Amino acid sequence: MQKLTLKSYAVKHKMSLFSVVKLVKNAKLKSSIENENGKEVTYILLDESETPLKMKVAQKETNTPLNVEETLKQLMQEVAQLKKEVAQLKLKPLPL
Repeated sequence: MQKLTLKSYAVKHKMSLFSVVKLVKNAKLKSSIENENGKEVTYILLDESETPLKMKVAQKETNTPLNVEETLKQLMQEVAQLKKEVAQLKLKPLPL
C-alpha cells in the first residue's frame, strides 16, 4: 500500500488539488490523517491493483456505442428547422 500526499496525488494523476480534496471529502478515495510536527497531514492510500479514479471515468465514457448515422440524421433535421426559422425572422419587420 502506497501513501501519497494530496498534492503529489494531484500531480501524478494530472488533476487539480481542489478536485482531489473533493474526492477525499466525499470518501471516493481512501485516506488517512496523520500528525507530523504538530500539523495534520492527509495521505491518500493507494493499492497497487487500483486504477486511478480519472481512468475509471474515462473508461465508462468510451464504452457507450455511438450511432453516427442516427446522430447525423438528427442534426440535419435540426439544421433544416433552424433554416426555416431564420427565413421567417428575415421576413418579419423589426419592432421599434
